[in-house]
Amino acid sequence: IADEAFKNCKGLTGIEISQDSEVILGNRCFVGCDNLKTVYLYGDIPQWGDECFMDCEGLETVIIGSSSKSIVPRIGTRAFKNCIGLKGTSAVTIRSQVNCLGEECFADCVNLVGIPINTIIYNSLEKVEDRAFANCAALTNAFISNKYTILKSIGEYAYYNCDSLKQPSIPDSVTEIGEGCFSECDNLMYVSVYGAVEEYPKDCFKNCPKLIRTGGTAKAFSSLKRIGQNAYEGCKSLAVSANWHPGKYENLEEIGENAFKDCSSLTDIYLSETVLKVGQGAFNGCTGITALEFRSAVPPEIGIIDLNTMA
Repeated sequence: IADEAFKNCKGLTGIEISQDSEVILGNRCFVGCDNLKTVYLYGDIPQWGDECFMDCEGLETVIIGSSSKSIVPRIGTRAFKNCIGLKGTSAVTIRSQVNCLGEECFADCVNLVGIPINTIIYNSLEKVEDRAFANCAALTNAFISNKYTILKSIGEYAYYNCDSLKQPSIPDSVTEIGEGCFSECDNLMYVSVYGAVEEYPKDCFKNCPKLIRTGGTAKAFSSLKRIGQNAYEGCKSLAVSANWHPGKYENLEEIGENAFKDCSSLTDIYLSETVLKVGQGAFNGCTGITALEFRSAVPPEIGIIDLNTMA
């Protein structure tokens, strides 16, 4: 299907690609088709262009694939961005093998609550790209579970501003989480990490006011080496407990600038002996901390911390 082949076709209400067929979707091939209600892509889609169904605001039902024999290597960049008619947990069904969810593929789908997942997806998805679900305000669960077996990376701002997300799990196979991945998620409470993630990067959990902890397995606690700039800034409910404590990261080497800024529920903490560097303002605004213990044999490099903003 050629680039922009059906762009802004207001009379188009449905699309069906039959099983056992193979179709290449061109860039923006159905963009802006406001009255499009159903998209049934039962065949193989070896190549998926950018913005194929973007701004199809009337779209209500999407089915991708027919069985495990169907192959969709990648759902394209901004494929369904701003498809506000996709509602609830049954609007999108994926039945094929999908290796990658492209950049912003479901971004701004503000009424999408979730996507039903099956063993085909659990065993085929390898990557969630940048901003894939950004601004999906109703989303409660999508591709964040410990059941995924080969998922390797979750991109930058992938779940940015997903205000209904509460308790995602990052599976054992994931080794990389992108910058700002869960930032601005107003109701995020717990993040369970199962695998060997070495860095919680810049803005990773920034401004998640209800976040209580980011616990996980022994592997998760032993693997983390860097907490990035502003990673937990504004997490006002983040609190020391039996399940979570900065000192439990036994191989942590670096804490970035403003990493825990304004985490007002944090109380007295210690840092493991492996910590080599603490960035400027890392604990500014932590009004519950009266003592901060460094257990390094050699004092770490410490940036300026405003003690007047602590307890």
